[in-house]
Amino acid sequence: MAALVQGRDLVQQVLVTVAAEQGLTPQQAKVLCIVDHAPVSMRQLSGLLRIRKSSVTGLVDRAHSAGLIVRTPDPCDGRSWLVDFTPEGRAAVRRFKRAVTERLEHMISRFAPQECADLDALLSKLVLDNES
Repeated sequence: MAALVQGRDLVQQVLVTVAAEQGLTPQQAKVLCIVDHAPVSMRQLSGLLRIRKSSVTGLVDRAHSAGLIVRTPDPCDGRSWLVDFTPEGRAAVRRFKRAVTERLEHMISRFAPQECADLDALLSKLVLDNES
């Protein structure tokens, strides 16, 4: 189990480093990756980030001020807002994901193809089996 924790720490360091290189905070990078799938409500974002709604508001305000995201009224709930990308935010998340992928691929570049496939399968199973 120690290797799993160390692996998580390695990946976290890649995420933090790439975010900093691209002028993003780690939290902004995480928000961008979450919003990349579809516009999300502030409540959903709070749950996905596992932080208080008041903290999400500040995080979204800063990402909005940086020109990365927009807030639009939720058509299903007039009291709620959806968070979505600006064109700059969409470009930022693409750059971020591309850079992270390149770093991670470099980290496993000496693995045999079957080792890469096994690692991917095991991590995918771990994630799927523990999604809440």
